[in-house]
Amino acid sequence: MTTSWAHLVRGDFVASMKTNPGGMMLGLIDISLIFGLAFLAGLPQWPARKWLVALAWALAMAIAVALADWAWRAWLGN
Repeated sequence: MTTSWAHLVRGDFVASMKTNPGGMMLGLIDISLIFGLAFLAGLPQWPARKWLVALAWALAMAIAVALADWAWRAWLGN
């Protein structure tokens, strides 16, 4: 997953996805959180908590993809 993140921060999305799709998804979530939370910090009050539900679903999907990728690689012996 570290290699996937390294490709992602260098802008090589294809290599990041090939290396570890779950890592790329988690990296994109983290990058969007940096900018999203910086934006929210400037607001006078926090918006509705619907964004927390969306974040929870995004994290659950990324973890599911990461686990599926891990299982697939373990089954293939890579």
